[in-house]
Amino acid sequence: MSDKPQASQNRGLLKLLLTVMVVLVGLSLYLGRDDGSEHPLLPDLPDAEIVQMRPIVAPHEGYAGSDSCRDCHEHNHKTWFASWHRTMTQEADLDKIVGNFDNVSVTNQGGVHVDLFKRDGRAWFRKNYNEIMFLGPRRPRKEFPIVMMTGSHNMQIYWYPTGRARTLGMMPVVYLREEERWIPRTSAFLQPPDEGHYSGEIGRWNHTCLKCHSTNPDPRYDADGERRSYETQVSEFGITCEACHGPGSAHVQIHSAPDKSSVADLVDRIVDPANLSHERSSQVCGNCHSVNHVLDKSIEWRDFKPGDDLDATRIVEDGSPPDGSEDYVGEEGEEGEQKDATFWSDGMVRVSGREYNGLRISACHTAGTMSCVSCHSMHQAKDDLRPPKEWANDQLQPDKQGDQGCIQCHDAKKFADQSHTHHLPGSNGSSCYNCHMPHTTYGLLKAIRSHTIKSPNVRETLAANRPTACNLCHLDKTLAWTSKHLHDWYGHDQPELTAEHREVATVALLALKGDAGLRALMAWHMSWAPAVAASDAEQWVQPYLSLLLQDPYDAVRYIAGRSLKTFSSHADLKFDYVASPESITKASERAHTKWENSRSREARAAVLLGDDGLLSGRFRAIYADRNDRDMALLE
Repeated sequence: MSDKPQASQNRGLLKLLLTVMVVLVGLSLYLGRDDGSEHPLLPDLPDAEIVQMRPIVAPHEGYAGSDSCRDCHEHNHKTWFASWHRTMTQEADLDKIVGNFDNVSVTNQGGVHVDLFKRDGRAWFRKNYNEIMFLGPRRPRKEFPIVMMTGSHNMQIYWYPTGRARTLGMMPVVYLREEERWIPRTSAFLQPPDEGHYSGEIGRWNHTCLKCHSTNPDPRYDADGERRSYETQVSEFGITCEACHGPGSAHVQIHSAPDKSSVADLVDRIVDPANLSHERSSQVCGNCHSVNHVLDKSIEWRDFKPGDDLDATRIVEDGSPPDGSEDYVGEEGEEGEQKDATFWSDGMVRVSGREYNGLRISACHTAGTMSCVSCHSMHQAKDDLRPPKEWANDQLQPDKQGDQGCIQCHDAKKFADQSHTHHLPGSNGSSCYNCHMPHTTYGLLKAIRSHTIKSPNVRETLAANRPTACNLCHLDKTLAWTSKHLHDWYGHDQPELTAEHREVATVALLALKGDAGLRALMAWHMSWAPAVAASDAEQWVQPYLSLLLQDPYDAVRYIAGRSLKTFSSHADLKFDYVASPESITKASERAHTKWENSRSREARAAVLLGDDGLLSGRFRAIYADRNDRDMALLE
């Protein structure tokens, strides 16, 4: 089915707006250029010089660097070194790069390509496109060295020096580790369909990414000078020891000084988050793992130090509009757009990496003493037998797997009993996490557990248009089914429901007519093992996933294809989610035919299956009501 005209119009207007913005920024940079042959964007700038034009990495302002911690804290340093925090940003040495730079070319859907290669011991890329920011009195540089990268767990993003002081650009393709392939950067995130152009996101790392992907960042933006550029400096790349424990220069001097009187005037700023109050401890993590803004323009991002009160320097968003204070500083566009990109309509955060926003409104934190370190640990315990990279995936303490994180406070005899869970002991349905921390958060091409700890509630589901935990496991059940069980088991009231909510499974409805964020979550849940088992999903989800292979959003198509391949009937599915529209349509049709040839003949009215197969009339009628509003989740 083709995109709706209104959605197409909206995307056209958005493209026009973005073009105007890029032109204006480009003109600003152009008018601020240097004169003559020393223009930093000219192709005759020596390679050796441009390689050095990346952010300065040098401990400053009382920071000592993680190497200074190793001798006294060997185990902690070793386990931190094995974590994904350390590799959030790295210098682009060839032995750290996971992407393939062995003379490959990557082309996007618009036919624009980049060439990737190695030269002089470095990775390089060649631009075969122009950006307004690089237009000047002479031909712009086309070949750039990769000098820095962010990410290493799920994907790796690469940065190059633009030649304007230490301002970086983002290479427009990223390497996806799961599939061991290059993809356009716009295809790695949930955002409106790309029109086939490439953009370098000039200055994004210097202004935004460095705040949480480096330690003690100082953007050093020269807004008034002729260069209009960044002279960025950080104490270290990545999230290092001092990002969580505070600046350590005085600590090192105090503990290494033979004569303690010589350091009597120094103040040791090192803190252990595990020894702070549960509020302050969580704020150490919340400095990065939240949607927040500086309280006023006089405050620098790095003014917060571990142990400080985060609320003294930041506004931590709760999904509601700002109070109108003139001190409010928004950084991601209009407030309404920002809320939609990060929060559900009831204020629960919906994107990854913002777990503190979720914890902050949970009763376990506000009425209890739960903190991030109640379940997680920044250092793997010595008696933890898991491989370091397995621990690093979620950094859960070894004794906080399963329900152990919850029953450290809640009485197991009461809450782990079948009289409370109404599911068999040891089953997925009896899991505290599955009921109270469902996967309603999105990021990195997957669903993630919510860190707002709540009980399933149908009235909240209707208000926020967010599925309950019950329906995310029982994929083949309606909201009316959930409402009845919550009423019978826990005395919940039963709100009035529409005919669709009474007759059609919630996941089916959201997969067909939900917004792009919801469609992505539903596609993920359709291959989530506990849900597949609880709802016999292998017999009926394929038509939904086959349709989502044609979704306008790249991220939705990717997740749908990955989910389809988990079923034996589609294990050999050939599908490239960034291929041409014609190829995608054919793959979708092949996937549906595979299901038709292997499907069960059992009728399942709630998921629109009759004795003769898919109830295509109602299926397409619901799909025709698809929510096509543009979305760009701020993962």
